[in-house]
Amino acid sequence: MKRIIYLIPLVVIVAFGMLFLSGLRNNSGNEIPSALVGNAMPALPETSLSGFEGENFNEIIASHNVTLVNYFASWCGPCRAEHPNLIALQERGFPIIGINYKDKPENAAKFLTELENPFATVLTDETGRVAIDWGVSGVPETFFVNKEGEVIYRFFGPITGDKLEGEILPFLETLE
Repeated sequence: MKRIIYLIPLVVIVAFGMLFLSGLRNNSGNEIPSALVGNAMPALPETSLSGFEGENFNEIIASHNVTLVNYFASWCGPCRAEHPNLIALQERGFPIIGINYKDKPENAAKFLTELENPFATVLTDETGRVAIDWGVSGVPETFFVNKEGEVIYRFFGPITGDKLEGEILPFLETLE
């Protein structure tokens, strides 16, 4: 009987350890659901990044089945990591509207010049006010908008190679 009493704390510790490890493996709880999905997109910033004005964003959205709206910043390490995948999406014909978030325009311009510009147009949200309306919780964050201006999907975090191949491209293929 004494042995059983000594085993109870060990069993409890092992059980808590297993719960902890399962929580680490399942990170789906880290993502905050977007209330925008299924609704009209909020207004986009009115200011363009000088030298990166590109096409009119309303025309971009209206003329494609899906347009990506990507919040990024030059100071954001994960934004730098996802950048090659944005270029890959742009090369596959998916237009991307870039929104530079809480950044100095000269830093954003340097970032895009250095890494290549994947965006059809680049808008600026220096104060982060527009990002609040979009429900952005951090950069990078990407919203997928249909030609009617409805948000159909939100991707939180950097679009990495495995997420591009396993999640983003299969989703985009369903829309073509």
